[in-house]
Amino acid sequence: MIKVENTEDKEWAINPTISTKESSGLGDFFSGKQTFIVPAKGFANYEVVYLPKTMTSRKVKKAGEEVETTIEENHQGSVFFPLPNGTALLYNLKGTATAPQAEGTITEAI
Repeated sequence: MIKVENTEDKEWAINPTISTKESSGLGDFFSGKQTFIVPAKGFANYEVVYLPKTMTSRKVKKAGEEVETTIEENHQGSVFFPLPNGTALLYNLKGTATAPQAEGTITEAI
């Protein structure tokens, strides 16, 4: 949730833009409402939904003979709010999707 505050006397109708930084062509990982209403002299929470289509990965980078560093490659994006008063808000988004946990083992019934 992203809290947006309106200090003006008029209600705001904002059209946020959500962008995903992804090179594999698998589409957007983040989404939200196309129009977002913030009441006059009030605030509203904008919900960003993270729906990954792939798992994030970890890369091991060797810096020397004995030193290894694990680098988490997250899904990244941003949400941009162009505000009616001429200003704007920009938030960076980061998501991690790991492998699912096993609930049990399948056994063959005889």
